[in-house]
Amino acid sequence: MRKRKGSIYQSGGTSTGYSAMRGVVDIQVDAIIHVFPTGHERRSFPYGLIGNVRDKLVGGGFIKREDLERDIEALENHLSRPGVQVTSNLFFRLTGRLPQ
Repeated sequence: MRKRKGSIYQSGGTSTGYSAMRGVVDIQVDAIIHVFPTGHERRSFPYGLIGNVRDKLVGGGFIKREDLERDIEALENHLSRPGVQVTSNLFFRLTGRLPQ
């Protein structure tokens, strides 16, 4: 969990944020996203998310089990189509240098 301390964000034992980058110049940012082709194991990631909360969704009355099963089957059919793009999360890579 990230905790804010002034202008520095701490995540685990690492400090990030503007203060931690003081003096860094020529900062570049790249956005990285992966597209998973048909047959790739990461295409099934949405099933895992649903599986983690399936019982709570049904038990909490948010959806009937039959409706959830029907929707999961529709998702499986959709993701099995080769023309459907399944992507990863969006990642940001920052690079820079300290002046000499």
